[in-house]
Amino acid sequence: MKRILTDPEAATELRAAAEWYEQQRAGLGAEFLASIDEAIATIQRCPTVFPFFKDTSIRKYPLQRFPYLVFYEEVESNIWIYAFAHMKRRPGYWLDRVQGDKPSE
Repeated sequence: MKRILTDPEAATELRAAAEWYEQQRAGLGAEFLASIDEAIATIQRCPTVFPFFKDTSIRKYPLQRFPYLVFYEEVESNIWIYAFAHMKRRPGYWLDRVQGDKPSE
């Protein structure tokens, strides 16, 4: 099974989203993070199942309960997560994260 690596900016936006949900209702942030954990586990098991984002090699996984997409790409022996992005805000803002070298370890 391929290892999951997360872009530092993606990790930051994930924490911010979880905090926002937690402020809306106690426990909702934890539910959001549980949905993310489920998404990551599914991506890790079946990385090629989900559709590509536009005409790139990046795939997108939609969360079931929350309006978020996980954008990821298989890179060598890893899966690189670029963004945990809200479906309705700033589409494609994370694309500049794809540029450059990604650590393989």
